[in-house]
Amino acid sequence: MKPFRLTPAASAHLDIVRGISALAVMAGHLRALFLVDYSDIRGTRGLFEKALYFLTGFGHESVMVFFVLSGLFIGPAAWEAITSGRWSWKRYAVNRLTRLYIVLIPALLLTMALDRGGQRLPGAELGYHRPLPNYGGWTVAERTGIPILLGNAVFLESIECPPYGSDAPLWSLSYEFWYYVLFPVLVLALVSSETTLRRVMWAALAILVAWFIGLSLTMYFSIWLLGVLVAMLHARRPGPLRWSGLRIAVSGAILAGVLALVRAGRMPADASDYVVAVAAAVFVSALLRASGSWLVQSPESPYARVAHWFAGFSYTLYLIHLPILVFLHAALISESRWQPTLDRLAGVAAIGLGVLGCCYAVSLATEAQTARVRNMLLR
Repeated sequence: MKPFRLTPAASAHLDIVRGISALAVMAGHLRALFLVDYSDIRGTRGLFEKALYFLTGFGHESVMVFFVLSGLFIGPAAWEAITSGRWSWKRYAVNRLTRLYIVLIPALLLTMALDRGGQRLPGAELGYHRPLPNYGGWTVAERTGIPILLGNAVFLESIECPPYGSDAPLWSLSYEFWYYVLFPVLVLALVSSETTLRRVMWAALAILVAWFIGLSLTMYFSIWLLGVLVAMLHARRPGPLRWSGLRIAVSGAILAGVLALVRAGRMPADASDYVVAVAAAVFVSALLRASGSWLVQSPESPYARVAHWFAGFSYTLYLIHLPILVFLHAALISESRWQPTLDRLAGVAAIGLGVLGCCYAVSLATEAQTARVRNMLLR
């Protein structure tokens, strides 16, 4: 496979997708924790209310987009290194674990502090000792034990333990980690130049990993591989294509249509994640072929800089927003969630902006330091 490279336009567009996906996850949690369910709205439910509740309901689907992007960014480099004989488990492990742990460890500590402090608030019963709205019947208090904390620290959530405390988005990190392990093992088994015996050993290890993580995680690996496939196809014929704007518009419309069908319940639940992933992969493929425009004339253009800034704290935003929101939920919601009136919506928007600011501030000490910490470890 030829080296996988991104044009400035494609890089900026993908950064925007990463940022919007993280924001969609936070928006869904924000609405669910502070506003009543759609069926409980008093009075007339107008177009505004329908749009608000509809557009804040794509948090789970956004994670499928994350999986596709993860495969796109991580898989090609591993493939190139293995097939060219430059593979190093040490370098790969440092790169991947630095990226994960530089935010995960602060997120776990922050979740512990907020959950323990939140259980002392007047609204602790509602926020920590009763099931949270739209969260599957579990309580935060029952997930704050040290064994669960340690299990999350070694990526066993969704396998041997639940996500720690109020930080439900941790579930996807175990998926990411084990896909980071499984992909190079598979490549070493299938296409490397190693001896037959060693390739058989790598294949056995891949089977062992798949058995350990279970059927559900292994099935979702196919979504991650979609991102790798998109990158490989792009590497065969890199660079922008004619009518790239039209391709982006059409594939974006297809993705929006699929998301609308999923949100309306018109698609089988077992298949919806995979259909969303395929539509997202088609859309990402179109973005990779984007030609430069007045928006992205160089990596230093305003659009590209804003996109890079937005994506630069998307991982931190994804991982720490919910513990903060649950804490504020316990502090601000006395008995029932709010009706979507103008004043309450202004309050929810202020909370959202405040949480965004907190996440960005944390990212300056964590996510923004990834390259520096990685280089220090490699040295």
